[in-house]
Amino acid sequence: MGFVSATANVCSPLAVIGAGVKASQLSAEASYLLHFKNERARLIAALGLLQDGGSIEDVRFKPPLTIAPGSRPEIGFAAWPFPLEAPQAGVLTSLGYRPQESGNQRVERFTHGSHPWSLCVLEAGSMEWTEYRTLSAYLLSSAYHPRDTIAISAGALRDELAAKSSEWWIETRSYEEIHDVVKDFRAFHHPWWVASGWAVDLFLGKVTRLHGDADIAFPRTVQLELQSSLIAKGWTLLAPNDGKLEPWMLGEALELPRHQAHAYRPDGSFVDLLFSEVSDGLWRFRRNLSIVRTMDRAVMVSADGIPYLAPEIVLLFKSRNHAEDKRLKDREDFEKVAPLLEPERRTWLQWAITVLDLEHPWLERLDG
Repeated sequence: MGFVSATANVCSPLAVIGAGVKASQLSAEASYLLHFKNERARLIAALGLLQDGGSIEDVRFKPPLTIAPGSRPEIGFAAWPFPLEAPQAGVLTSLGYRPQESGNQRVERFTHGSHPWSLCVLEAGSMEWTEYRTLSAYLLSSAYHPRDTIAISAGALRDELAAKSSEWWIETRSYEEIHDVVKDFRAFHHPWWVASGWAVDLFLGKVTRLHGDADIAFPRTVQLELQSSLIAKGWTLLAPNDGKLEPWMLGEALELPRHQAHAYRPDGSFVDLLFSEVSDGLWRFRRNLSIVRTMDRAVMVSADGIPYLAPEIVLLFKSRNHAEDKRLKDREDFEKVAPLLEPERRTWLQWAITVLDLEHPWLERLDG
């Protein structure tokens, strides 16, 4: 799930307006913001926040894409489970929302019977939600200048703004998100390291794409000390179990195949905790414990002192998503990282993938 804050999208009217909006738009924009605050409170009261046992992880306001007549504002929220189950869908119906055909299985759309706003529901932690909240932030920033008219189709405009918002986020935020996360773990006296997509960008030395979440990994053997430390700081901890999120009870040790906990800081922001199989100085791949790496090779350190999972191990995890219908970002990470691997790391990755799948398409690329 994404590194998000459930309260992060409450802005001042001036922030909503942004540079280039005419003074005549002030009252409309202020009205949008007030409606968003009220509707956000109504949705959370009805469906609850995920960290409190509800269904909503985050709520965002997306202003109209232009100031032309007919361009409407939108509320979006990240939900789990997704798609919404019957009880949650029923709650939205009771609030006046009516489902609409979206043409996309990754999004659920609703209209309202008494106001022109639309509602967009996306899966918590999905790349679609990451892109949505990034677009929301961009449209609310001074970097965005609303247009008076639409010279291209609405779909083309959305694609254009999605690309611009991604570029804007990377340029303005860079490593800010991951630095904000790791500061909470620097005093933890056991090993930890950044994993997944952020580990790729720490290896590359630059931020290359949006990141839906921040994954921090630990040896499984220190999980209860970590749990006690975070609870003492006021964090809320949940653990996935058979497709559901349950409270991670104090003193409860998570054993394989469970390897993950969802952590919510007091401000509502989210961090993904991952537990790794580490013993006798060896890191072991949890999907096949015969695949090992010495810890001095498994964890690297960035120029600014952040420990991160070695790129060949990150790619090993991502290798299962090589098919066209799987996650594009994992294939793109492979394309960026594989040519930069030093020979020993490249050889190790080739061997590890061979253990899992002799016919894997990445093997030929690694052999070149």
